[in-house]
Amino acid sequence: MPAKIPFLDPSESLQQRWREATSPNRVTAQIYVFCLLIGIGLLRTYLFPTKKSDHTYGSSAASSGPGAKDETLGEVAEIFVYPIKSCAGVSVTSIRLTEQGFDLDRRWIVVRRSEREGGKVERLSLREEPRLTLIQPVINEESNTLMLRLSEVGQKQETAKGLGASETTLRPTASQLKSWKEIVGMEMYGDYADGRVAALPDGSDCKSTPSEWLSRFLGYPALLLHFDTTSTTTRDAFPIFKPPTDSSLWSSNDRSELHRKRGIEFQDEYPLLVASQESLEFVRSQLSSALSSSDSDGRGGRRITGIDATKWSSPEALNMARFRPNIVIKGNGDLPAFSEDSWERIWILPTSSHESSVKAILQLVARCQRCLLTAVDPISAEKDPSVPLKLLNRSRMRVKKVAGVEGGNGRAGPCFGMYAIPLPMKQTKEEERYGGFKKGDTIRVRWRPFETDDEPDRQRATL
Repeated sequence: MPAKIPFLDPSESLQQRWREATSPNRVTAQIYVFCLLIGIGLLRTYLFPTKKSDHTYGSSAASSGPGAKDETLGEVAEIFVYPIKSCAGVSVTSIRLTEQGFDLDRRWIVVRRSEREGGKVERLSLREEPRLTLIQPVINEESNTLMLRLSEVGQKQETAKGLGASETTLRPTASQLKSWKEIVGMEMYGDYADGRVAALPDGSDCKSTPSEWLSRFLGYPALLLHFDTTSTTTRDAFPIFKPPTDSSLWSSNDRSELHRKRGIEFQDEYPLLVASQESLEFVRSQLSSALSSSDSDGRGGRRITGIDATKWSSPEALNMARFRPNIVIKGNGDLPAFSEDSWERIWILPTSSHESSVKAILQLVARCQRCLLTAVDPISAEKDPSVPLKLLNRSRMRVKKVAGVEGGNGRAGPCFGMYAIPLPMKQTKEEERYGGFKKGDTIRVRWRPFETDDEPDRQRATL
């Protein structure tokens, strides 16, 4: 007598069940059901995708890839605002962020009438006019004025002119701004901006308008322009050469926020520049090494020529003002130089450990490739083509415009600092969307995974 199979009916053979299960009609039906489930899944994914929350900017934690991590590692050491492009900066203890960057940063610019092309307006920078660094803007919120005066060195150099000071309205109303002379379509860096000729405030005691004061100081006709915030012309968005590692996890609104036209004012390309104190110390040590050897750069390389040993007898003479950053970060003690090149995001947190809210979010988007502007001594206005450019050419030849990104060419140049874009937070008040912070606030960063980090020094340090 055949043995009974416990899970089959005694009257039904296994062969019968198998024939039914593998019948063409049954198999066809199963295939149809399988395809239907796949189709429903695809429709749900593409027609009704899971909505990614805005203002989260991808994953809440760093990826699991080697090198990626979130780390609290330092503080905000310095904050600088440059009200007038290429003029002396103003050190502040706290700042408010806007979509354009720092409030009042590069809101004014000095221009001259070109002798060519029928008197076309040309922007001036330290590259063309080093003496701009001798102009010290003074912000006075209480009187709503921006004062123009010379620095102490500038006053000594220009004693015979007896310039005194001039001023303009710090925050003119829209109607005030529209009453000032309009300058349209001034060429910037691949795009255009509109400005208004800054006027004296009503009731001012100053004898010269800002433009008259500048013309007397420079010795040729010049104008002080206020960025035209009433204009419909919007500065272009510059490429994100270092995109977020987790950009696929960003909501569409967050991605649009990152890539949209920033509405920057008279900045060159991006809203903010970030640098670390450790990076400056590295270049200072490089300068000291170069001066200590007569036949090499002090580090095994060929000699760096053209460095004035008398002028640079103290490496501390090379200060951060040459690089004109907005935010200077200082590490907690063991931060490697140029770490900022390997960060993709910065969260600025309150100093107090009792507060946990984020005060500002910055996305680092491109290296800053340096030019002859850094050759200008911010104190004396003297030019030195050797320091820091020859040092950076030896140690910091990096790619800013990454190949493969629109606008990228893959060419290396001397780099120092990282450009950053402020990201909005979940705030109900419009004026608080981008936050603000103060000196001493805590810095938390997200390091890039090694696979997307093109900083060779970091790669070598891990071997």
